Amino acid sequence: MYVVRRLGSNDGASIDRQHTGQNPSLQRMHEEGTASREFMIIASGTATVRRKGRKIATLGPGDFFGELALLAGVPRTATVIAETDMVVEALNRAEFATLLDESPSIARKVLTAVAKRTYDNELRSIH
Repeated sequence: MYVVRRLGSNDGASIDRQHTGQNPSLQRMHEEGTASREFMIIASGTATVRRKGRKIATLGPGDFFGELALLAGVPRTATVIAETDMVVEALNRAEFATLLDESPSIARKVLTAVAKRTYDNELRSIH
């Protein structure tokens, strides 16, 4: 499974269904404040992450997004816009939950990313 390989897991996790999508340059892939239905990992291309119109990050192959809204059941915290043509792998909520249950190493990577992003957001709100 591409997502498991890309995230570097050898845990034996298996997701039978995954969805590959192509996103043209400048397409909004996630919109801040909207409901999230998917966890996405970038297979190729780059994307800009914006919060309240301000650029906060650039993502590339192997990076992922959509985890916080799915895990916490909250609206998306940022807008993600394709900078280049992109290929992404997407998992719905149930597939994402299965992946985390079956792969402790991927669950740790996602948890670490959530913690770092939360910390960065706290720093931005102070400054």
